[in-house]
Amino acid sequence: MATAMKVFQHETRLRTAGGLTVTDITEDVQRAVRDSAIGDGIACIYSPHTTCCVRVNEMETGFLDDFCDLLKRLVPSESYYAHDDWDRRTENICPEDMDQGNGHSHCMAMLLGTSLCPSATASSSSERGSASSSSSSTASATGAGSSRSSVPELELAPAPG
Repeated sequence: MATAMKVFQHETRLRTAGGLTVTDITEDVQRAVRDSAIGDGIACIYSPHTTCCVRVNEMETGFLDDFCDLLKRLVPSESYYAHDDWDRRTENICPEDMDQGNGHSHCMAMLLGTSLCPSATASSSSERGSASSSSSSTASATGAGSSRSSVPELELAPAPG
């Protein structure tokens, strides 16, 4: 016999400052998990913006500096990106894209990803300090270059089984 799956959706609007900006969204995720009233499930955290990434790691200044330095070495903003070549690019052109190239931001986002689906339980949102399985982890949204709004969404469904 199939059991109905409960789904809870919550949207939060964030605005990044541009560049490599990290925003701790752990409390927002914890609150959404609590508000869902689902005891055990999966929290799907997603940003529909193509240059906003969602990751889980430590919110520690040294690590964040190291990570930003790594990204800048892997995907330097000064390099040539066909995405920013207005003599070459003919698709998906937005007027705001022409003000400042963001090809490097799209490449970073492809490496990092725009979603996470950690397990979420009543205890993970209150006792462990984050929506992930590790007490030292935080969920964060990283704006890889755009200052336009991103909308992380949370969908929580019971874990299978």
